[in-house]
Amino acid sequence: MKTIFIVIIGIIITLQVKGQNIKHVLPEVGQPMPDFRLDDVQYYKQKKVDLSDFKGQWLILDFWNRYCGVCLKSFPRMDSLQKTFEGKVKIILVGYNGSKYTKQSDDKMIRALYERNRIEGKLNLTIAFDSLLFDRFDIYATPYIIIVDPNGIVKAKTSKVFEKDLEDLLTGKPVALKPAYTFEENKARVRAKYGGKTN
Repeated sequence: MKTIFIVIIGIIITLQVKGQNIKHVLPEVGQPMPDFRLDDVQYYKQKKVDLSDFKGQWLILDFWNRYCGVCLKSFPRMDSLQKTFEGKVKIILVGYNGSKYTKQSDDKMIRALYERNRIEGKLNLTIAFDSLLFDRFDIYATPYIIIVDPNGIVKAKTSKVFEKDLEDLLTGKPVALKPAYTFEENKARVRAKYGGKTN
């Protein structure tokens, strides 16, 4: 009995040590986009997609949550971009349906909010609901937009994108987009600005 207990403790410690060594692979500009899978996709030909489904075309992942008024106001612009660049660019809205912002899941409310906006704005955008991808990519504030080129390279992490930006990206011209920040990146900016203080 004592031996079994020691073996179990050893396994637990090993798993904890391995778990601590797992490195989160975040999207980085100029680097290959980390692979991902979305299992709850709507208004698209597939209900489940991963990065390889978009090889050969530009991909824009537009992360938003139901408390983000700027995100909601951007939907018509993103819809217009999708129509303008049809066949060259695929835009997917990724809605946060977890419980980071409230004690309860936001799932029902964010779905209803998007559906209302989709109908009122006559939007034809693909949407996925996935709070795990927010956590995996260290996204804490929205809007947060990741732009991936046809070769799977991250070209930008930003908070807004316009038609001219996409035209320039597609033709290989340099584009200066306002950066979006992950939680860790924001802490580093605050630390640099205020001399090491993050509170």
